[in-house]
Amino acid sequence: MKFKHKKLTFSLMLLFSYIPTTYANIATYNSPTPGGIAIVPLPPGANSSAPLITYKGNRVLTIKDSDSKTNKPLWFAVVGVPLSVKPGTQAIKMHTASTTQKLAFNIMPKSYPIEKINFRGYKPSKRKQVYHITKLDLRILRELKEIEATYKHWRDADANHINKVQLQLPIHGRKSSAFGLKRILNGTPKNPHSGLDLAAPEGTQVRVPKDGTVLKTSHYFLTGNAVFIDHGQGFITSYFHLKKICVKIGSKIKQGQVLGLVGKTGRATGPHLHWSV
Repeated sequence: MKFKHKKLTFSLMLLFSYIPTTYANIATYNSPTPGGIAIVPLPPGANSSAPLITYKGNRVLTIKDSDSKTNKPLWFAVVGVPLSVKPGTQAIKMHTASTTQKLAFNIMPKSYPIEKINFRGYKPSKRKQVYHITKLDLRILRELKEIEATYKHWRDADANHINKVQLQLPIHGRKSSAFGLKRILNGTPKNPHSGLDLAAPEGTQVRVPKDGTVLKTSHYFLTGNAVFIDHGQGFITSYFHLKKICVKIGSKIKQGQVLGLVGKTGRATGPHLHWSV
């Protein structure tokens, strides 16, 4: 049985450390590829409130600027493109009280590195037609569904604040596994890596990269000790394999505050932080 993670992850290396307030600069962050970020200009209008945008049934973060000539608001959708999306035409939907308008954008191809890993003693099952579901399988499936529900959380936030945010690294460590990395475990292809792995000594402090609220903390079989931070407008960061969790659900935390310690809990071969958006 394969457990597929449907989270709309996108590359942390492409994620903006600062989103400027002019389209010319915003466009420099436009990377419409599988696992990338698509910056989609929205039709000009006089709305002062954030437009309701969806992509594949999920709410989309929007940022606001203003037209230098008319002073009317200009809106942009910041779309995290799933790794599973094929190159070609995609579309977001802009919803109003009376209409739903599709806005197309194009996805360009991108290649990710491949890593082959061989574990001694690892023997995948040769049974193809019959699979006996174990208690562990059921636990993993239940936990993945719980994580998926966490990522679907939405909290409205001021677009003027969102578009001036700085995102810091949670730790300074060696990049041990890149986002989008395709792993082949003992000859069997696995799902692409859905985050950025940063290797660091066990016990290294993990700091919040941006102000937010602790959405969830838990311990899962695959991720180990996990923390999820809500930054508003569906912008959620997660931190896995922690040795210790130092925050509580519902707490408001500031950029730079310690949220946990680097560990190797869950399915991990050594101490590191798995960080994803």
